[in-house]
Amino acid sequence: MTKSTVDLPALARRRGRFPAEAYRLVIEGLGRARALAPSEARHRTALELVEGVCDLAAERYSALAGLVLADWGMTTSAAIGEATFHLVAEQVLRAADDDDPNDFNAGGDLAPMLERRLRIRLLET
Repeated sequence: MTKSTVDLPALARRRGRFPAEAYRLVIEGLGRARALAPSEARHRTALELVEGVCDLAAERYSALAGLVLADWGMTTSAAIGEATFHLVAEQVLRAADDDDPNDFNAGGDLAPMLERRLRIRLLET
């Protein structure tokens, strides 16, 4: 991250695509992605960020995670990529020179990933 504070509601109004909560989840999802592989101090891939967002959503919203994300307009990994690059444009997050929004397309629909994260969480309890 580059900016420690950002007015997410203002960003959401300017962009008109996602609510502030969705942007917050993406920012915090990056932290979760880092926590899922803490020994690796490196730039996270698009898929790792998507996994982090899904893991955090599963933790916070449990079985309702898919509905919450759908309400925010985030049903695909590409949507997470779009929000990520909005945050990059606002200098909230950084992208490597070779990062591309299309990198997020490989993840597809979030439902299977959310289901997998929920199953993992259930097995951990």
